[in-house]
Amino acid sequence: MKLISVLAYSCANLLMKQLNEDHEKRRVYYYGFTVVFGAILKGIIIVSVSYLLGILIPTLFIVLMFGSVRMIIGGSHLDNYWRCILTSMSFFILIGLLSKYTFNYWSSTSILVFVLLTFLAAFTGILKWAPSDSPNRPITNEKEIRRFRNLSIIYSIMWFIAIFSVSILTIIGKIPNSSKIYIIAACFTFLLAIFAISPAGYRFFSFISGKKAKAKC
Repeated sequence: MKLISVLAYSCANLLMKQLNEDHEKRRVYYYGFTVVFGAILKGIIIVSVSYLLGILIPTLFIVLMFGSVRMIIGGSHLDNYWRCILTSMSFFILIGLLSKYTFNYWSSTSILVFVLLTFLAAFTGILKWAPSDSPNRPITNEKEIRRFRNLSIIYSIMWFIAIFSVSILTIIGKIPNSSKIYIIAACFTFLLAIFAISPAGYRFFSFISGKKAKAKC
């Protein structure tokens, strides 16, 4: 986006001059400011839309969870800024709406089964595809690959323990029934993250980008 590029370049150029550094450092600063300003704009848009739809808190939960798991397992990316915003926002908003407006229709059994199936699907996907690199974060070192895969496995197990425990507490009435919103959201969000590292996910996002898919099989 033009505005973000201009702001990032101005800030990078100012910082370079203040620190009396070279143009190579400016390039690094420029990339950093681009990421920061882009994230701020994306956050403003997602917060605004989710607030208007009445799903602000579930959507923030979805964004935080998706961001945390993506830091570990990686996944496909869209190189066009607005395509990235619209695609990610569409997924987050859809999950938020599904979670909020369907949680009353989920029985205790269906919630537990959904959590278990999500964990099994995610764990299988992690063993097969994680970590998945991208042009922005290539992972080629075998030691680093093992480290991120182990972190991914640990994350999935901790996720299952936490979400399963919350499900049980919700079923026995220790916490409000509305907590199902976050259980459902957590499951769909984890499945989305796994989809993003799968060959099908790479093909989908490459189709949106108008590029040929490059994914591990």
